[in-house]
Amino acid sequence: MVNYTRRRFLQTGLLATIIGMHPRHAFAWQGQVRTIAGTGVAGYEPEGEEGLSGSQTPVNNPYGVVVGPDGALYFCEVDTGRTRRLDLGTERLTTIAGNGEKAYTGDGGAALNASFSAPHEIRFDPDGNLFVVERDAHVVRRIDAQTGLVSTVAGTGEAGFSGDGGPATEAQLRQPHSIAFDAQGQLLVCDIGNGRVRHVNMSTGTISTLSGTGERGNTPDEASLAGTTLRGPVLLILMIRATPTSCYARETQCSSST
Repeated sequence: MVNYTRRRFLQTGLLATIIGMHPRHAFAWQGQVRTIAGTGVAGYEPEGEEGLSGSQTPVNNPYGVVVGPDGALYFCEVDTGRTRRLDLGTERLTTIAGNGEKAYTGDGGAALNASFSAPHEIRFDPDGNLFVVERDAHVVRRIDAQTGLVSTVAGTGEAGFSGDGGPATEAQLRQPHSIAFDAQGQLLVCDIGNGRVRHVNMSTGTISTLSGTGERGNTPDEASLAGTTLRGPVLLILMIRATPTSCYARETQCSSST
């Protein structure tokens, strides 16, 4: 039985990314482990503009770890809705989005004044804008890299399935869980509650279903994307190669027998 866990994937991908950008962290490959953020106790301590030592500052249910275009480590907190930034040079931790309240508010305003509802993953687009997928608000939001303002790019805030072929901001999602950008900079969303992978054209703002039918079922190998059932999906992995981008959607059960 081979079981491909999310933890193993995140450990491998994260270490590879950090080491590439910060060679001094290569000790991780030697089997040494140390804490760089969090104290082991859930909580929040205001850090101010200068930030606090990451290893001495509590965090709360961190998810969606990613290295940003500036080389810093970013993650979101499911329980508080905050997005945190850890400078890998100074190891100082700051909050860049979220006011700690679980809600769907703040569009048009500063990211620190906005409320986010159970964010599960964050991703940067090619222009450095930060995207946040909110499971319990059923939306994907964008934090502008230049202005720091928040806007919704997909979802209405109400759970459901609707809107294919129209504006993504008028379409319904149900518990979206994972997001990614393909080689063309288009947004892909794991719409787990609807059993679909949705595609948002970032030029036109329209949404469509890339894969999934809404019915849970096994996905045969080599099956076409359109019209094929999915069991989940919960995680998107984009493999960028010399050939066109390959997209993998990890489903709820990802194991095989030998």
